Amino acid sequence: MRTISQVVDDGVATPEIEETFGKIKDALNAPFTPNFFKVWAVSHESLKGIWPVMNHILTSGRVGRGLKEMIFVAISSLKECHYCEAAHYAFCLNIGIPKEQIESLIQNHGIESGDPKEKAAIDFAVRLAKNSHASSEQDFQELR
Repeated sequence: MRTISQVVDDGVATPEIEETFGKIKDALNAPFTPNFFKVWAVSHESLKGIWPVMNHILTSGRVGRGLKEMIFVAISSLKECHYCEAAHYAFCLNIGIPKEQIESLIQNHGIESGDPKEKAAIDFAVRLAKNSHASSEQDFQELR
């Protein structure tokens, strides 16, 4: 069975793919192209399709990138996706999330200190990751 690293290592980075990788690194302020995108690059058309969606999710909207990355770490740890946990851990460090907070997200799937709004959002996201039917109108009112 092939692994993700083999798919990535076997891939050919055409100039078009390298250009898209550059856009990804710039948008994410990353020193590397995450393997997630390298796997999609097996088909440049697929990479061109997924990148705008992921760019929008990661860099747009009212929820800041730091909170999004912390939620990704907590849920990745909860779901035992070690690749995603490691990738989002690196992004958290890269954007200045304290290491202690990241470790709490991995060990407890939440944060004990910090912004109470961030804590509420992380707790809510983790609860939904455990049970997608575990939300109520009251949750949404409290989050607002």
